[in-house]
Amino acid sequence: MRAMVKRAEAYKEERLTVDQIKERLPEFSRDYPNLLEAVLSDEPYHKNSLQTMLTMLDRMGEGSLTQHQASVIVGQRLVETFVKPQLQPSEQEASFVETASEK
Repeated sequence: MRAMVKRAEAYKEERLTVDQIKERLPEFSRDYPNLLEAVLSDEPYHKNSLQTMLTMLDRMGEGSLTQHQASVIVGQRLVETFVKPQLQPSEQEASFVETASEK
């Protein structure tokens, strides 16, 4: 998966069209159309979030994490990255108290 993302990004940098990239990466296009669309979009995507998800996928494949554990880790990182920055300071404190009490 990681290799396909890198190849798609490289083809995009080479200014290949979306159709040309899909022809060169048919499995990626068929199996992960939404991911390919995000990588090829002119809108930026959050590469760190994708890296986290791919790492969790690797760790699940190794058997070092369950799907549930990986999902919790990804969810926590997404909240830290996207949700908490949008909260007012008092909401952040309440969220921190709730998270700490769950541990």
